[in-house]
Amino acid sequence: MKDLIYLAGLCTNTLASMVTRPNQFPQRSWSSEYARRLASNLLEASVTEPDQWLRRKQELLALKGPALLQVRVEKEMIDGVACIRVRPKKMRNPDTKILYLHGGGYVIGSASSYLYTGARVALALNAEVLLVDYPLVPEAAVSDALDSIVRVYRVVMEMEPTKKLVLMGDSAGGGLCLALTRSLIDSSELHSNTVCILWSPWVDPSQPSLLDMTAEEGDLLGAQILEKWRDAIVRAGDIESIVCFSGKTWEGFPATCIQAAGAEMFLPQVNALAADMKRDGVDVSYEVFPGQFHVFQTLAPLVREADEALESLARFVGRY
Repeated sequence: MKDLIYLAGLCTNTLASMVTRPNQFPQRSWSSEYARRLASNLLEASVTEPDQWLRRKQELLALKGPALLQVRVEKEMIDGVACIRVRPKKMRNPDTKILYLHGGGYVIGSASSYLYTGARVALALNAEVLLVDYPLVPEAAVSDALDSIVRVYRVVMEMEPTKKLVLMGDSAGGGLCLALTRSLIDSSELHSNTVCILWSPWVDPSQPSLLDMTAEEGDLLGAQILEKWRDAIVRAGDIESIVCFSGKTWEGFPATCIQAAGAEMFLPQVNALAADMKRDGVDVSYEVFPGQFHVFQTLAPLVREADEALESLARFVGRY
């Protein structure tokens, strides 16, 4: 009950701020900027709170909408890893499967809190989405999360080796997607029918200098929450060799679609990632959405601008 009362007050205060501080980004709809401010205010408040405080509230704020009425949802365990399978109701046997890794700084987030995003992606890409509940920091190390995801991948490919597979993630989930793909390439396990989709991946948590601090005021994230998450993942294990990708080479990486926001703190490092991949011969589709904030695509239906991003992803997947 305390969490609900807190969130009600936060929603009210955020709404009031829309009157006292008008939206400064013409590319954002009113509802988009409201969603951004609400999430940003919650993240800012969580800096001095324990991780469970934010996790509880994120679950309560999990988005609902009409897309959930158009999909089937099944919870299952895959090699000891909890997952949620999301499949369009009108699709009997989709030929594309998406392994989706949620964001949250490696510290928060869950398959259930991303259920609406999974439904939207499944419908837009005409595919089955598998949301993976990988272990979180600080209870586990980043290497434990990667190990869990690799196990899920192996089971999925063993059961349905002919399906087109999309490895997809946002923010920290995008970092895990990069780590997973590199690990599979190194072990010669990457299936030839695999492509990647990355929404504003956290390319290098170890390098704050790669953030655009001038974008902080209008972004979803802030310097303090990123510092808190960075400290947590460093304490939990060695991240340098797992999810820090500055200066890495990308030969042999599969076709990749990267989307970023034009007004987000991560933009410099995502720009660098796309440039490095193109340098190394990766088939890269890179889009930057002007005026948008970090992982705006995950806040639909409040963020109508996410529709354009999803339509673009569908075109990308359809080419392979």
